[in-house]
Amino acid sequence: MEFAIEAVSKAPTEYNEFYWWAFNELITERPIGMSAGPIPYSSIVMFCNEYNITGYQKVVFSYVIRGLDNKHLEFLGKQLEQANKPKR
Repeated sequence: MEFAIEAVSKAPTEYNEFYWWAFNELITERPIGMSAGPIPYSSIVMFCNEYNITGYQKVVFSYVIRGLDNKHLEFLGKQLEQANKPKR
């Protein structure tokens, strides 16, 4: 499944367009606080229920969304590090 995350995270294509759309919908569920938190699993489950994603498809969908979210959080963390570096 690692390949699925790499394939989806590189660029949207016709094949993985649904994952990108779903990810963009789900990031609105992210908790707000001092820093960005992960998309709640309950939000992913509700999304799956709404779009009738079940069984193994639900496992793959959750894994890919969580992988995209982790990459996104990593990117945000790097941006924050750069912003907080002392300027010379």
